[in-house]
Amino acid sequence: MITLMFALATMLPSADASIATPAAAPRLPFIAPKATAVTDQTKCDNATVQAVDAARNMIQGVTLAGIVTYQVPPETIFVGKDGKPGGTIAVLTPSQRVRIYYTTGSGARTQEIDLE
Repeated sequence: MITLMFALATMLPSADASIATPAAAPRLPFIAPKATAVTDQTKCDNATVQAVDAARNMIQGVTLAGIVTYQVPPETIFVGKDGKPGGTIAVLTPSQRVRIYYTTGSGARTQEIDLE
């Protein structure tokens, strides 16, 4: 009788089984951006700004892979050291450390630039 009760108890769903648990978010290979959503196309570089061309909306950054030219469209979000969004390409200066979130396609197109 005890064996039968144990078998039945292990076969019945527990009350906790009805509670849905969210699926774990996939682990990113980089620190998550502060203000933009991550997609499967999002990439991230830690860089030192080498040159800023505000007239052409472009910057060059020195990364582990070498010098990369980024297109900086007007919708790019700039996040200050305080974690607050705001600013334009004009806040960037040569030798400044940044974390750049971008997508590729027709060049590296920025989505968010975090100042460090």
